[in-house]
Amino acid sequence: MTSPAPLMPDGTPWPPRAGAPASHVPMYGPEFDNDPVGFYRNLREKYGPVVPVEVDERGGFQGWLVLGHREQVEVLNNRSGVYTHDSRWWRDQVEGRVPDHPLVQQTERRRNMFSADGVEHRRLRAPVEQALAGLHPEHTRGYVDHLADQLIDAFPAFGPVDVVNWYAQPLPMLVMMGLLGLPEERATAVSQTVLEIVQAGPGAAAAARRLDELMREQVEEKLKAPGADLTSWLIAQYGTGVFDPDEVADQVRVLLQGGLGPTSAWIASTLLRLVTDDRLRGDVESGVVTVAEAANRVLWDDPPVHNVFMNWATGPTTLGQYEIGAGDLVIVSMAASGLDPAVRPVEEEALRASRAHLAWGAGPHACPSQELGTLIVDCAVRRLLHRLPALRLAIDERDLAWGPSYVVRMPVELPLMSPTRVPADTTAEPPAFMPVPGAAVDPTAPPPPPGDPRRGQPGRWRALSTWFLRK
Repeated sequence: MTSPAPLMPDGTPWPPRAGAPASHVPMYGPEFDNDPVGFYRNLREKYGPVVPVEVDERGGFQGWLVLGHREQVEVLNNRSGVYTHDSRWWRDQVEGRVPDHPLVQQTERRRNMFSADGVEHRRLRAPVEQALAGLHPEHTRGYVDHLADQLIDAFPAFGPVDVVNWYAQPLPMLVMMGLLGLPEERATAVSQTVLEIVQAGPGAAAAARRLDELMREQVEEKLKAPGADLTSWLIAQYGTGVFDPDEVADQVRVLLQGGLGPTSAWIASTLLRLVTDDRLRGDVESGVVTVAEAANRVLWDDPPVHNVFMNWATGPTTLGQYEIGAGDLVIVSMAASGLDPAVRPVEEEALRASRAHLAWGAGPHACPSQELGTLIVDCAVRRLLHRLPALRLAIDERDLAWGPSYVVRMPVELPLMSPTRVPADTTAEPPAFMPVPGAAVDPTAPPPPPGDPRRGQPGRWRALSTWFLRK
């Protein structure tokens, strides 16, 4: 007896498949791994703004790689409503054609704003935006600087320092766990599980389940005892309405993971650019260009998120020169967007100032934490340049090894050296970063005094910082 054919998420039969392209371009191999930006540029020149690709050499994992800026905006803005972030619409996956691949787990539908569309997406996104709006920028900046100094103080006294593993990776993790109000024990467990997930090894699936449990524990704790943290703020935004702890835990997980890999990669790529681009480095050191402008310049050539595998067609449509079928995966290449001559500024000054790149996405699913991400990167780079003023690359740039390039791309290691080091400014106590949920936010108010219940407690992270560097 044969099994019934799978149905679309709306309960209707899948329509006949659209005519398949003659071939799919391999989105893997040495050219893609070693020079993904050159790979995308060559694809656009050869095939145009949309290219049928195959992500896995075993076949079955196929999609439409969108390289043209205009076509990317069409997908991201989704004015037609034909695209969805709900992975239940991935027809190849539903029909069992997609092989086991680390990217598949990342597309799993969850109860958060990134898996929803339309009214449901707006409902889920609103409390996240409101919670993030409660952050006091100057207090948060002081908190990030404090954690950055802790990590820099732990650098080896002599020789090169791998700033990816000693700095760019742990700093955003420590910042986000602190802002979310995780106690030290839970924060250490979260760190371990996130590292297992990122490594995509045999324990990744179990680690993902464990992370769900830890986020649920965090929400349950903050329900009983809210504090000066993003988790409590997020819970407070739900008010007296229907409260689902599992949904809120998924939302907390989005906040945590959204601030990790991409932010780390952006820190690393900005530092790499500054130690290899004498003109940009000189402009930053002379004050002609701010660190934030230099970081924005990097987004045009090497955005932290290279590709987004989170769009599926819910019905037949046309994109570029192709007919897209219902259930087809559409891959938006952020790395290719900044290369499109239709939008890329010619003048260097314009590249530093313009945000016409799509590094933050666009449309309803654009990154909700752009200000926080920019602040963390700005603090991280400024602090390192101040503490290690003669920073330089310790090896030839061509000898750098890079991690996988599908989603977030950064060097496996980034060894930097500086002959001089500036000691940290000593402060008696780290700064506060948030008021208690429900309290009015006055951006001009000074930080609460020590012992005031409105203060956060970022000083507790020194032990966790040490754990990171010994892992």
